[in-house]
Amino acid sequence: MADGPKRFQTEHNVQRHGVAGRPTARDNVKSGGQMSELYRSIMGEVAGQVGDIAKELGTDEETAAGAIGTAVPLMIGGLSRLASSSDEGALALFDALEEEEEEEEKGFFGNMASLLTSPLALAAGGMLVNRMFGGRKGPIEAGLSAAFGLGRKESGNLFLALTPVVLGTLRRHKREKKLDSAGVADLLRREERQIREESKELDGLLGVFDRDDDGGVLDDVAKMGAAVVGAGIVARMFKRD
Repeated sequence: MADGPKRFQTEHNVQRHGVAGRPTARDNVKSGGQMSELYRSIMGEVAGQVGDIAKELGTDEETAAGAIGTAVPLMIGGLSRLASSSDEGALALFDALEEEEEEEEKGFFGNMASLLTSPLALAAGGMLVNRMFGGRKGPIEAGLSAAFGLGRKESGNLFLALTPVVLGTLRRHKREKKLDSAGVADLLRREERQIREESKELDGLLGVFDRDDDGGVLDDVAKMGAAVVGAGIVARMFKRD
């Protein structure tokens, strides 16, 4: 895995985001626990690009890393719900994974900084983001903004730019395991379960999909996004294996 952001400092983030006093990563992260393979793979794809992503978001590397590390499990949770919601949702996701194979081979899916400045790429990600988050999309974006001090537009664009990276990684898992639409749905459910079992912070973050009130979703993403960073989970994802 590529080196992560050089200036990622957990203690600074804890103070900055108002979660001082929470247990440390050593207290919260299960010793030797198996993190979601999909989460780790996606973070590995973007680990070497955090500096460029930070510039496009107009922020520092620490903040960009925290926002990415919070956005990715939310997207895995959203895709899991989409794939399990109905046969139509599962097929829509499967079709999305079948598209743009040539673009993946060209490396399109790995260049996040370029995706953040590409209107076509952002537009392409918009439909799937709408489907994976549904009516929670606005509160989730606002919560990410509140957690990391990003503008609402920047938070929305981060999800859009992450979409082809997430799909490209999921597509590789699908091909390697020879999965059909039901298999993809099962994979995402397992990955979501592993993320939620990893720590109480990640479990709380993905708990937003069990809420219907916009204010609660916004507050939970803001609070638990900061807590995920404060617990050292994002920093661990960026470490070289």
